[in-house]
Amino acid sequence: MGVFGKTPKDASGARMPEGKPSPIAPAQAGKSLPALRTLLQVGRRTWIWQTRIATEAGGVVAIVTQTQGSV
Repeated sequence: MGVFGKTPKDASGARMPEGKPSPIAPAQAGKSLPALRTLLQVGRRTWIWQTRIATEAGGVVAIVTQTQGSV
């Protein structure tokens, strides 16, 4: 396995053909925001991730869905 432990051994890298951010609420400028990335689906050469970005108090600021694949 290659990049992120998910790409096939013969892959030379990864690409992100699609990334869809969904803003939900504002965040305070200059603050660090914790993010949790979850793997939703694994295919042979493509996988889908979801990243949840939140405030330190746990309020959701944005959710980003990414489709990535190997090259």
